[in-house]
Amino acid sequence: MIKKSKFQTIKTSELDTGEDYFTARFEDYELGFQIILFEGEEKPRMTMSKYDFKNNKFLEHYACTVIYAYID
Repeated sequence: MIKKSKFQTIKTSELDTGEDYFTARFEDYELGFQIILFEGEEKPRMTMSKYDFKNNKFLEHYACTVIYAYID
């Protein structure tokens, strides 16, 4: 993996993927992104959860804003 400032590039072949999720694993934690339909909502939304391997627990959960764009 290549580090660039605050961003880290990960090959898609290194992601754990499924029908409605993908997970990026790092040395001490993983970031899991999932599409979820919450009760009372009409459209699903993407969430991100940070899981700490050392302490065996989830640390943070976020709702994500998704923007589709083509990157040159």
